[in-house]
Amino acid sequence: MRKHKKLIVSEEYVHIFDTFPFVIVFHYNNTVVDSFSLEKKKQELQQFIENACIQKNIKQIPFINFKVIKNKLMKSSLEKSRYKNIINLFSGPTLLLYTTEANSFICDKIIEWKKKNKNFILLGGKYETNLVSVADLLEITKISLNKEDEIVKNISFINSSVVQLTQSLSQNQVSILNLLQVLSQKEDSKKIL
Repeated sequence: MRKHKKLIVSEEYVHIFDTFPFVIVFHYNNTVVDSFSLEKKKQELQQFIENACIQKNIKQIPFINFKVIKNKLMKSSLEKSRYKNIINLFSGPTLLLYTTEANSFICDKIIEWKKKNKNFILLGGKYETNLVSVADLLEITKISLNKEDEIVKNISFINSSVVQLTQSLSQNQVSILNLLQVLSQKEDSKKIL
């Protein structure tokens, strides 16, 4: 690859990480997955996510793209960027999956799609502004898509904590009151004697 072309490709790699909120790094079996089947898999994933979004009444359907990576060039491109901590993922046949939306629903659907496609190995990536591992991606799938659901969960958690605290304080208050009454009765009985 010529120096000018390398510079353009290098800028494109950094642009993907800077522009797209959700970037996933995969290893893929290049003996089975060629450029034709890769395009087919991309269309399959796009259709899978579109159908899932329609079923969930999600209006903004994300655009998904794949990019086969030249590892050495990717490493040198990211080495000087804020994404330098991810360069160890780029070895062997590597593929970037990047999308215009970063949310738990899309993450869940990509992981579901990956489970059906054994020729792809999930390595990690970038979610919004954070570099994430496979474990992080699995945790992201557990986050509720609906912010209202999250707010309700947080409020109910806070309320349950407040209720527990109130009950604990009430029990202590009753115990102290009972103890004071017993002490008062003992004091009164001593005065009588």
